[in-house]
Amino acid sequence: MNQLRRMFALDGEWCIVHVPSQPNGFGIMLFGDKNHFVDEHTSFWGQNVGRRQILKQLTDAGYTVFYSNSYGNHWGSRRAVVLSKRLYHIVLKQEILNDQVHVIAEGMGALVALPFIKEMNDKVRSLALINPCVDIYEHINQEKEHKFFYKKLIKELQYAYEITEDDIDILPYGQLEEFALMKNPLKLWQTSDRFTYDPNRQSRKLERIRTASELPTEMSYLLSEKRFSIAPSILQFFSHNEEI
Repeated sequence: MNQLRRMFALDGEWCIVHVPSQPNGFGIMLFGDKNHFVDEHTSFWGQNVGRRQILKQLTDAGYTVFYSNSYGNHWGSRRAVVLSKRLYHIVLKQEILNDQVHVIAEGMGALVALPFIKEMNDKVRSLALINPCVDIYEHINQEKEHKFFYKKLIKELQYAYEITEDDIDILPYGQLEEFALMKNPLKLWQTSDRFTYDPNRQSRKLERIRTASELPTEMSYLLSEKRFSIAPSILQFFSHNEEI
């Protein structure tokens, strides 16, 4: 991968900036799913074969890509949103970039990406969501049907939000409708098989809300085996929104 990597810690969380050899002046802020991590040596997107392929295609196209460890399984916690805003400002000071960045969020990463965009609205050019979890309450209800995974999720929520199990029903996270009505162009990539987050409760729900309000929204379906071949489609979507 022909690029320079910058790594630093922010509030104890490792962050990484992939700087292409020929920058095009645009940045991409990345929010990963449950397996996402960044440490002092590498990252999940740098190690995983499929995601590394996407990352390479993004940097080869000239994009500066940056992201952080975000406290692990944050589930959209407030401190993860605040950290993301700090990371944005630091990277924009360090790199020569257009201050309107693109955002890519996979799975649980959407739970931080949506409030980040709501608060940084004019600083986000477009949003690409991959098999997203956009409604934490729907996901909790989904996992109630699977006892083991539900218990694991509750423990992660308690840690992420620093609350007790009794407070799960009053989780300090907004309703999807609060975030769905942003005017930023949005495109969703959803696998039709082997997904963690039920599309009917997540991506399709978001699509329905936005379409009803006539907001710029696209939906693309693909087989799970093709999920790592979406970089050209993402690049086309980003490029289109750089011309507007």
